[in-house]
Amino acid sequence: MKILLVEDDQDSIDSCKELAEHYKREIEIVAAHNINEACSSLTNDIDMAIIDIKLGNMTDDGNTVIDEIDKLALRIPVVAHTGTPNDVSTHVLRVFIRGEDTYEQIFDYLFSVYDTGITDIVGRKGILESKINEFYYSVFLKMKDSWIEETHLPENSDKVKNSLLRSTMYHLEQFLEIPEEKSLPEEVYLVCIDDDLHTGRIYKDENNRYFIVMSPACDLVLRTDKEKRNVDMITLCEIEKIETQGYTLKNPKDNQLGKEKRNKVSNLLSNTTNRLHWLPKIKDFDGGFINFTKISSVSSDNLNKDFEILSFRISATYMKNILSRFSTYYARQGQPDLEINSYINNLKMLNSTSTDGNKCS
Repeated sequence: MKILLVEDDQDSIDSCKELAEHYKREIEIVAAHNINEACSSLTNDIDMAIIDIKLGNMTDDGNTVIDEIDKLALRIPVVAHTGTPNDVSTHVLRVFIRGEDTYEQIFDYLFSVYDTGITDIVGRKGILESKINEFYYSVFLKMKDSWIEETHLPENSDKVKNSLLRSTMYHLEQFLEIPEEKSLPEEVYLVCIDDDLHTGRIYKDENNRYFIVMSPACDLVLRTDKEKRNVDMITLCEIEKIETQGYTLKNPKDNQLGKEKRNKVSNLLSNTTNRLHWLPKIKDFDGGFINFTKISSVSSDNLNKDFEILSFRISATYMKNILSRFSTYYARQGQPDLEINSYINNLKMLNSTSTDGNKCS
């Protein structure tokens, strides 16, 4: 593992290198004393970085190095190790305090981040980079003439780039097959980068009740002519806490659920109950059950005024299933039971001469 250490104190560099030689995992330290050395060391084979913010007499040279890492889109885990934590003006994974936090603690943290596999996915040598290359050579080059023709139409002058971006994302999704292993709860949610209204967006009211937006995306799109949506009212479903079903998270000393209760809970969490849909717990949200019978409608203005918007929503793959189950629940009609015994008694098997119901050869 190659770690870039941006540090102007030679004793600190020597201490870091010495620990790296005896650390439980193989580490190569690339030391840089200033901005110029750091920027020249920013290559695709750097896996992580530890950066001091104050280099020499400059209070924020480390921030400049971090910004350069962002500009190069290296997408590697970066932490600050500094005696001036208040001078960290750019985003890093974590700030470690000089004199309080050790390099061993820093190594442990960096590897805990690295072991998630994030650099294998989004890094310059990662899976997404490979898939983008695959899209360019296998898809775009085959369809380039069609896209070029689109640019010649005056009405498409501003649309082609956005359309191509969407097409790229659709093809990237195509590269992702349904996994054989079970999904983790974090996959259910998308972190939102805006406060826009989306299907699957989660809100909280003043009584700490949670709601999910069930209106379809086509109704939520703002019309460019009047800046209005296709509907005046937004459909919400309440997300009930797990306690509403008679359960709560246990203490470590509590007994395990019995077999019968465990099977009942398993059915609930597997979404076999037609009026409920389970959302798993994550760090900032306790999850719960979407109750299809608890529907309300609010205007978009009142939604923004009376509800707190959460920073995440349900990802598209899972939201499609939720909407399908929601529609199925309200589409069910049923029918009265029919008397069938008399009809069965009047039936006989074709080509049968025996009374035991077996066919004759």
